[in-house]
Amino acid sequence: MSFFILFGKQDYDSKFQVNDPNVLPSIKDINRKPAICTEHAYYCPNCKNLTVEPIKRKEFITIFFVPVVPLYWGKQLHCTVCNWRQDFSNEQELQKVKYETINMLS
Repeated sequence: MSFFILFGKQDYDSKFQVNDPNVLPSIKDINRKPAICTEHAYYCPNCKNLTVEPIKRKEFITIFFVPVVPLYWGKQLHCTVCNWRQDFSNEQELQKVKYETINMLS
């Protein structure tokens, strides 16, 4: 008799809801609109695009596709082009990244 258990890892990403809309950089702040850009985006230091957005991320170990053990639960900046990620803890850090984005591209 053979019996197997199917293990895996599943990631759940969702948009991070910002309480203060002034934390998000706008295209008016940056003074130019690149080809790949949303209305509010941060600068990616890896691929040099304006495609980084804040997300909430949850990673789980799964058994038979059912999330069982959480591996990571937090907030990250995520680039949709190169899949670069960086953790952040509060909106003050997002404000700092916003000013870095504006200074980098102005």
